Amino acid sequence: MNKLPKGWEWKTLGEISLSKGQYGSGARKVDFDGKVRYIRITDMEDDGSLSNEYVSPSEIEQDCFLEKDDLLFARSGSVGRTYLHTKNDMTYQYAGYLIRFRINPKMANVKYIFYVTKSPYYYNWVESLKRNVTISNINAQEYGSFEIPIPPLPIQKQIVEILEKAESLKNKRYQSNDDTNKLIQSLYYSMFGNPETNLKKWKEEETQELFDMKLGKMLSAKNYTGKNLRPYLRNINVQWGSLDLSDVKEMDFDEKEFERYQLKKGDILVTEGGDVGRTAIYAGEIKGCCYQNALHRLRIKKPVISSLYFIHLMKSASDCGLITKTSSKVTIAHFTAEQFKKFKIMLPPIELQNKFASIVEMIDSIREHQKESTKEVNQLFDALMQKAFAGELV
Repeated sequence: MNKLPKGWEWKTLGEISLSKGQYGSGARKVDFDGKVRYIRITDMEDDGSLSNEYVSPSEIEQDCFLEKDDLLFARSGSVGRTYLHTKNDMTYQYAGYLIRFRINPKMANVKYIFYVTKSPYYYNWVESLKRNVTISNINAQEYGSFEIPIPPLPIQKQIVEILEKAESLKNKRYQSNDDTNKLIQSLYYSMFGNPETNLKKWKEEETQELFDMKLGKMLSAKNYTGKNLRPYLRNINVQWGSLDLSDVKEMDFDEKEFERYQLKKGDILVTEGGDVGRTAIYAGEIKGCCYQNALHRLRIKKPVISSLYFIHLMKSASDCGLITKTSSKVTIAHFTAEQFKKFKIMLPPIELQNKFASIVEMIDSIREHQKESTKEVNQLFDALMQKAFAGELV
């Protein structure tokens, strides 16, 4: 970061806090009691919001109750994530893998500090610490040493006001994206109804009658010798209606295995475990790509079903709980090959499916433009924060 403007100074997080960073409660999670919400690392999203999963602590520890403007930092797992507490709807207790800092209001505006923790400057600092250790973990002392550019309080307030307005515009972009996604599912229900009840009395067939189905290759240590390495897709790569190819692994596939597990353009992939049933189409994005046994691979063998129709049928079946009712549960849900083969698929006339697919393709085109727009908005927001914390904004 460039030299600070006159009146600004570098201060560590510890120096602008009322006390040292405090670790949270060691209680277990239990069912939500409606009174005390337990905040864990997994409840904190990248944008600083909280998830919709409510749980309570097994033990009440008042020392770990959150107060307004408490700032939480994740010390492991999703290390670096932060959450600024502003809620007063109930009591909140924070867990042990989180660290609380209370900012001295005479030295810093807590919202200003929170925005610093959403900046590229902060993310680079977190990554630099993670690279120096084998286990991703940042303790209270290390967080306390984080250096922050601190302008006078009136300038901090101005920066916060500008960033709040910019963030509001960014959130409207995200809301527009979400509305587009909901539009497709709304259209599906309008045209075909709920797959659980099938009130429109569409014909039904088992999945195995419509598709050639195969689970991928089993993972094991012996498959990482470095011979015949091929890229392969995992559960995490398959999202609803799209593939996330930001992290694609490799393992060994000999000639017979490659022939058996090589993906072809147009193959449908469905997750077998975890968030079961997530479905996407492989469009040949990676040459010579295979898949592992956490995924079902489907190839249409009867021209009576549209791939795009099938994706949104699976999403609707997931939303109404039909897939989880079908899948087996031990500690993690699984959609086994035998269960999936017998899964009943609603089959409206292919002409109606194709009409739906053509509308989806048009909406997908709009979504692609939205993705680019969202990327640009995020880049502009990051650039704005860079300027703000370098003293170039006000």
